[in-house]
Amino acid sequence: MTTRDLAPWLLVLVAASLVLAGCTGPGTRAGDEAGGPPSGEVAAEAFADIRSLNVTTRFRYERPSGNETIVRHYVIEPGTNKIWMEILAPARKAGNLQVSNGSVMWEYNATRNEAVLRRYEGDNRTLFAAGNRQYIFDRLNDTRDASESSSSVGVSPLPVVPAGGGVGENLSLADVSLEYGGTQRVAGREAYVVHMAANESRTGLRNQTVWYDAETFYRLRVETVFVAEGDVRRRVEEVTRASFDESFAEDRFVFDPPADATVRRGGRVTVRSFESRPALGSAAQMALPDPELSGSFTFNEGRHVVRYREGHRTNTTSQIYTRQFNSLVVLKSTATRPFDALTANASVESLSVGGHEAYFLERPRILLWRCDGHLYRVAGLFPKDRLVRIAESMACE
Repeated sequence: MTTRDLAPWLLVLVAASLVLAGCTGPGTRAGDEAGGPPSGEVAAEAFADIRSLNVTTRFRYERPSGNETIVRHYVIEPGTNKIWMEILAPARKAGNLQVSNGSVMWEYNATRNEAVLRRYEGDNRTLFAAGNRQYIFDRLNDTRDASESSSSVGVSPLPVVPAGGGVGENLSLADVSLEYGGTQRVAGREAYVVHMAANESRTGLRNQTVWYDAETFYRLRVETVFVAEGDVRRRVEEVTRASFDESFAEDRFVFDPPADATVRRGGRVTVRSFESRPALGSAAQMALPDPELSGSFTFNEGRHVVRYREGHRTNTTSQIYTRQFNSLVVLKSTATRPFDALTANASVESLSVGGHEAYFLERPRILLWRCDGHLYRVAGLFPKDRLVRIAESMACE
């Protein structure tokens, strides 16, 4: 899924996948002096102290169907909801932008020279999620958690590469082995290296290696390997240029479309995040789908998005469930237009969910259906039959 393909309110999902989790102020290097990793408290506080980031990140996807490289430039102020996100590569998408000054959001398609303006209200958490840094570094410092080497899960040598999932590292790590790999330099900055490996071979993940910036604990590089339906899929996410805590002028987050651009007004969008299903359901005033998942999946975050356009209000909830390095997103919305658009798409497969017409899209793996005036969607790195079973467990809730 590219930035261009995302609905504007899903900007928060893209940003959150880049910036996850916590430590003591920039420059703190406790633990390194003793030859080991710093404490979880140091990691959490340092990440939380980041006032701004300015990074260029290259994403390389390696799949049996072909490789793809995407390069994006991000400028984010976590405490203000301000963001500038530009695609630099591939050439066919270069110049595409999503820009927010905290109250106004622009989405610009450079190829079509089209810009959409929306009023935006959101919370900071959606742009800069905390993640699991404290948990990870505390476990690395706990000798009782010493476990098998990452290479024992069947993919070697380390480090390997990070593949995917938009939710980033907000994951359940209870069944993941962790191993400290010392320090290395990435983008001219020193980083702590952490190897992670799933303990259960039946999960799609084989292993992941993360390079955490030694000052801010921002993820400078992530390498992951997944096995999906027998195919090995790899992803490398690497920061090629990074600076932190710069001061930006107000106009850094202002976008002026070209004079000849087609400009549309997209109404107003509000985005809120919640840490529990009850809180999400109460805010949305909507019955939430309750998927049947294995016990190792846990509710990670809920999001409520409201769009106002031309006198109409659409209400959307999304629930993010995580298991080890995998994630599942469950969406319910009063906006059914995406479903209508898919019916005319020859690349999707038509099927049935609980007696309701449904459509499955292989890349990215999304299953959609409609019931009682609502659009439902489940998405995740699972085989099609697994997504169908999950969907049928909540078909019209």
